[in-house]
Amino acid sequence: MLKNGLLLIFLTTVFAGNLFGNESVRFTLEISGVRVNGGNVYVDVFSNERDFRSNNPSFQIVLDSSSQNIIHSFDLQAGEYVFAIFQDTNNNGELDTNFLGLPKEPFVITNYRNGIPNFNRLKFSVNNNFSRMAVSFGE
Repeated sequence: MLKNGLLLIFLTTVFAGNLFGNESVRFTLEISGVRVNGGNVYVDVFSNERDFRSNNPSFQIVLDSSSQNIIHSFDLQAGEYVFAIFQDTNNNGELDTNFLGLPKEPFVITNYRNGIPNFNRLKFSVNNNFSRMAVSFGE
């Protein structure tokens, strides 16, 4: 009876996790155009509009700039996200901007085209069918 009870708990947990979007996905981010040894690369991960507007990322990843191309994999819950990525060329831990608020350091934000960025325009869905993204700082 105990084995059947444990099996039921396990199956319920797995089913509930998939049902409510708690599925963990191994996500791979590829960043090109990095200035080698030009300062750490920061990846700010936003999971909702409120945090995006207040510039309060769900979490941040800091990557070494020892290569022009960085490939980094990490676990991410299935869901909708926006990544804001910059290279901190002066090593002050923040994205520097000019008097108009435009980035002075290499910067890329997912799905940005034109206009004022907002979470709903920039977001992408992470799931088992979409678990890899390539971005570039460009030149």
